[in-house]
Amino acid sequence: MAVVATISEVDALSTVALALAILAFAAQIVVSLSQAQGQAHQQTEIGRVNAETRGLLAQITAQSDSLLANQREQFTKVLDAALGSDLIRNAVTEVATADGDDAENPMTPGENDSAPSIDVDALSENLQKTLKTAFENVSASRTAQRSAGSPPRIPDSDRFSDLLDSVKSLPDADHDGKRAFEVFKSLSPLELSTLSSRAYSDLDKARRGRQPEGVLRNVTNLTPATQRLVDLGLIEFTERTRPAETWTRRITPLGWKVVRFLLGRGDMSAFTG
Repeated sequence: MAVVATISEVDALSTVALALAILAFAAQIVVSLSQAQGQAHQQTEIGRVNAETRGLLAQITAQSDSLLANQREQFTKVLDAALGSDLIRNAVTEVATADGDDAENPMTPGENDSAPSIDVDALSENLQKTLKTAFENVSASRTAQRSAGSPPRIPDSDRFSDLLDSVKSLPDADHDGKRAFEVFKSLSPLELSTLSSRAYSDLDKARRGRQPEGVLRNVTNLTPATQRLVDLGLIEFTERTRPAETWTRRITPLGWKVVRFLLGRGDMSAFTG
């Protein structure tokens, strides 16, 4: 530039201005490239955070459903034990007997113009006492069973330790791992939620020493999200011989690799670079 300026007899001020303009343009290009790289990295991190959030929400939903089902079952058992067929009848009989009525031979309609009188307050109080006694008996019975029974079985989850450990990290950045990442990116939020829900259910079974799989009675009316997971080879169904007309649902090896992008931790640059 100095040679051109000397030959063309351009003044020094114009030369300096041109040089500064070129330097500013080059600096702007460098800054733009740096910003683009930063935005790409930020988008990758945002995608990972979103995937982890969806996985956590699916886990919370599954745990909440399990807790509600357990509470509903326990409450039903307590009510069945407390509200036995004889409790209310006995309470009414005791109050009626206390009022002078013949509980064993109640009056039939037409024998007396006036209905038998029962003290409502006494009946309510007697029912409360009867229910309280029933609850105490149920609680005492369960306590005795726990103290006299055998200790709880320790789940044999060692045979599934490889599976439980593998989901804590990202898969290797080999051909299969990159293929799993491409499948992972193609899944919709609903499909990711469906896959993570199945994975959390299977992992919970594995921690308790059970086979990480599910059993279905009907595979003809699958949801669109589940059907796409099947089409992509992430979930498979196998017909069972016993009981008849049931199917076993399993997550395939490719499916578990995709799950690791939801649950695992590690450097994503090997897959996004």
